Amino acid sequence: MRSGAVLLLTSSSLLLALAGPAASQRAAQPNSELTRLQAEYRDETARARRLRAEAAAAAEEIVDLDRQLRELRRAEAEDDVQMEAQRARLKELAIVKRPCWPPCRASARRRDGCCPPCR
Repeated sequence: MRSGAVLLLTSSSLLLALAGPAASQRAAQPNSELTRLQAEYRDETARARRLRAEAAAAAEEIVDLDRQLRELRRAEAEDDVQMEAQRARLKELAIVKRPCWPPCRASARRRDGCCPPCR
């Protein structure tokens, strides 16, 4: 009986000796997992801040580009008005028949007083 008790005690001691490091490794795994997750959280938080800053900068750029577009459209409208005025003036000048200067030979033959190249 004594040898059975010694055997049981020895095997129990051996089991505890082997189980102790395994238990501490299992306890270390959640700690390393926690550390990894915390690092990942910090990285994602920094990435989110960077993306928010980029989005804010892009929004400011869009506002500036919209302002520039409005200015360009206003300038275009002003130029269109000026071009229409110039076209009207050119039509006005084209309607008035002016004699050729110096007078060309065709003007003597034509009743309206001007040759086709001079119109």
